[in-house]
Amino acid sequence: MRKQILILKPRRLYGKLFLRLQEIKENTKGIKTDGFLPYAYVYEKLGRNFSIKKQEIRELLFFLADVGLLEINQIGIKLKFKVKNE
Repeated sequence: MRKQILILKPRRLYGKLFLRLQEIKENTKGIKTDGFLPYAYVYEKLGRNFSIKKQEIRELLFFLADVGLLEINQIGIKLKFKVKNE
């Protein structure tokens, strides 16, 4: 499946969330070719940025997976979107 390109100005909660997830993908070294981000990195980054608990982060991730923007696996999550700022 092709990645969706989201063009937005990151002002709202979901805009910031998409930017943070993309930052994790860009700044994490050692990601294999399948592109799954480990849950530990996701929980750490989102928990610190938004001051939310692990259960709330899981609910957000499952919501984004239901919408079709993420793929969830036992290893971690895979992004199916790309944020493009202009």
